[in-house]
Amino acid sequence: MSFIPDTTTLIQFAIATVILAITPGPDMTLFVSRTLSHGRATGFASMAGALFGTLIHTTLVVVGISALIVASPAAFFVLKILGAAYLVFLAWQAITKGSAFSPEKKSGPE
Repeated sequence: MSFIPDTTTLIQFAIATVILAITPGPDMTLFVSRTLSHGRATGFASMAGALFGTLIHTTLVVVGISALIVASPAAFFVLKILGAAYLVFLAWQAITKGSAFSPEKKSGPE
């Protein structure tokens, strides 16, 4: 049993990967909109946040968090609770301090 696909499949996969990598997606839309509306520093901060999230996700996959979740229902439950707590924290922050999508009051004559 071989885990390495044949050359044709590898070439097709490589082509599909390159096409997906160069296609702009929701991240690029976020970066451009934040840069145009709030300036270069905010655009770079958005990009850094997305890249950091990707780094964390990839690192967790590499160390086998998915295998741990499959093997241990308790670990999966703890992860769900932590995820829910984080979402509640984000909601609380958005309610108390406003979010990036909150309309800003403009100063000056209307």
